[in-house]
Amino acid sequence: KGKEILVESDTPKKKKLQEQIDAQMARELEEQQEREDLRMNE
Repeated sequence: KGKEILVESDTPKKKKLQEQIDAQMARELEEQQEREDLRMNE
């Protein structure tokens, strides 16, 4: 039973970290898309 509690308290941290990574990836993808759009417009 001790392990279950450990896993539960560990999950929110991992989820938050994953959300931060997803947000960063999304930002980078958007920036990349904008650069490609600018290149096409030239």
